[in-house]
Amino acid sequence: MGYEMTGRIRYSDLDENGFLSADSAAAYFQDCSTFHDEDCGLGLRYWEKRGAFWAITGWKFLFFEMPYHGARVTIRTDATGFRAYTGIRTFGMRGEDGKLLAAGHTRWALLARPEGVPTKIAPEEVAAYGVSEGLPIPVENGRIAIPAISGEGIVMTEMFLDWNHHVNNIQLLRMALSYLPEGFSPRVVRAAYHRQVLRGAVLYPAFVTDDKVMSGGLVDEKGEAYCFFEFRKEMTEEEAAIGRL
Repeated sequence: MGYEMTGRIRYSDLDENGFLSADSAAAYFQDCSTFHDEDCGLGLRYWEKRGAFWAITGWKFLFFEMPYHGARVTIRTDATGFRAYTGIRTFGMRGEDGKLLAAGHTRWALLARPEGVPTKIAPEEVAAYGVSEGLPIPVENGRIAIPAISGEGIVMTEMFLDWNHHVNNIQLLRMALSYLPEGFSPRVVRAAYHRQVLRGAVLYPAFVTDDKVMSGGLVDEKGEAYCFFEFRKEMTEEEAAIGRL
């Protein structure tokens, strides 16, 4: 079944070299999923009336070839399965020639407002989304270790909040990307979200880096993680093979 949208790489999407940035690619995937919600009748007003919202709990993105400014792209999402209060989506971004430029595997939880506790997805909601195969992106289950705090804290103000009244996952990715060493271009990004980040929270970076990987997370003053991140410069053979599909 799946869902597709088209787009064009905008100036505001670019990194300093004129190519789509990693956080902007993630934003295209996020927008594709929310447009899917709207077009199948499960948009923001529906979930507001229902007293629930979808929160992303983890993702893995593969970047094969970042498109340049002005490139026209098609983004596809497939809801590949639901269980109780959780859902899985995969994403793909393709160029005009059909080549896969980026891909993603994401995990979601349906939470009730305002408590943020899990609530079951209804059968009619699953039917509205539809279930399709999606891209076979390999996913690791290993926990990402958190090292000692490695920088100054950042206060979360209103400018970081989204419709769910918490800090959006794209904002958190953008913060984490800012700690990459100069010249470090990740081809694989893995993230896990441990708890919601609300207005007034102070986030500290806690990352370690070598020549191929930066890993760690964004934490509170005690070093307890809000979210975990791993950025890798190199793909495995299995990951690289997805780009040929």
